[in-house]
Amino acid sequence: MKTITRRTALAVPVTLAVLLALAAPARADMTEDCVQSRDLDLGISGCTSVIQSGQYFGKDLSWAYNNRGTNNMLLGNYDRAIEDYDQALRLDPGYALSYYNRGDAYRRLGEYRRAIEDYDQALRLDPGYAEAYHNRGNVYGVLGEHNRAIKNYDQALLVNPGRADTYYNRGNSYLRLGNYRRAIEDYDQTLRINPGYASTYYNRAIAHCLLGMIEASLDDRMQTLRLGVLTATDAQRDLRDRGFYKGAIDGDFGPASQKALREWTAAGCP
Repeated sequence: MKTITRRTALAVPVTLAVLLALAAPARADMTEDCVQSRDLDLGISGCTSVIQSGQYFGKDLSWAYNNRGTNNMLLGNYDRAIEDYDQALRLDPGYALSYYNRGDAYRRLGEYRRAIEDYDQALRLDPGYAEAYHNRGNVYGVLGEHNRAIKNYDQALLVNPGRADTYYNRGNSYLRLGNYRRAIEDYDQTLRINPGYASTYYNRAIAHCLLGMIEASLDDRMQTLRLGVLTATDAQRDLRDRGFYKGAIDGDFGPASQKALREWTAAGCP
């Protein structure tokens, strides 16, 4: 009998870790191939060997289908991944991780309502599943249901208050709703956790601008240039297209470009 660890702390998409206590060992290499995450094709081959070995049954086989599904998902084979997650869930209907991973596959296919259904079920089985709250929030955000997205991010942060991208995504939902001060609070927290989260400066610049906080917006916009979120050439083109910059598009964000940026920001970033 082999003992299977059924939860993981790895980020999305998750490959289930397996701990083996080999009393009557199978081929150890095929099991190791199935649980490693370095080589996706090798993972699929290893999981297929485990599935066909006849040494695992019922719930003790579900992890191999889950892992093969995750390798397929990472390769972009979303339909195959869903087939594997379906099989994992037939073998173990209480497998929260496979509901979560299948939801992620549906999300990547743009089948957002089906993704939400799977995240819902993962959370019924495991109410403390921060990743499921986070990803369900992301889907609601894509659907434009930002109040629901925020509620999910709130729940995710209750479980994992140190996750920068949850604050960032919640800030984006507040920004979409026009709650600019709350957006800035979340962007600030994102940067406290991860000062290198470059796109945060870009979005916070927008929120500062829409609140009329000109200097703060300018500081953030210049930081996006320093961090390469926005190239000087792209920034010049954008300001030219908006009618604020008349100079050459030369990639030198000098005084003329900075003057145009200030004028655009003072005008409310139209």
